Amino acid sequence: MVNYTVELCGRGLAARLDRVVGWSGEATEIDGFLTDLARDFGGWDGERTWRTDDRDLTVKAVFRSGGRVELTWELRPWRTADGRWTASATTVLAAGEQLSVLAADVRHFLAGAEG
Repeated sequence: MVNYTVELCGRGLAARLDRVVGWSGEATEIDGFLTDLARDFGGWDGERTWRTDDRDLTVKAVFRSGGRVELTWELRPWRTADGRWTASATTVLAAGEQLSVLAADVRHFLAGAEG
């Protein structure tokens, strides 16, 4: 198990969620999800979704024309379970190489968190 903090920042947005729980060594890790997206650089139909088991972090991916991928990162603290807030931000990356670099960076981060 890995605990980490996720921050979303953008114009008019600042959200932070501590103690997001991830499970290392599973096929459901976020770096694997990102790697699979990068491998499908030619595109896909619909939306692909990854989330933590506790559903406090969700990432939704949509392929757009021009070889762009929109990743929407959503925070929703499950511990309060009162639904008082959610926050989301969307990043746009080029399919393929930029997604591959992001997946490698996330994999590196998670490997450091395990040690």
